[in-house]
Amino acid sequence: MHIRRVEMKIFEPGNKSFIRRRVVASRGKAFTDKGVDGLLDLAAITVERLYPEHEYTVVQVGPSAFNFVHKGEKEKRPAA
Repeated sequence: MHIRRVEMKIFEPGNKSFIRRRVVASRGKAFTDKGVDGLLDLAAITVERLYPEHEYTVVQVGPSAFNFVHKGEKEKRPAA
């Protein structure tokens, strides 16, 4: 399958609004599965930096479309 464009939505806490990220391959090129995984890894790092106190899950909503859906706040671990 030739994936020319990968779209991601990163939902803010509460899932009411989102940030859209769209990455398009260079002309005449396409993303491999490994390339898509790399893009998702980079997006996951961004989510962790934006919302360090929150948990997210990735949901594939199309062949090249993914949503990072807010699951809630991370559990607070007691200090040792």
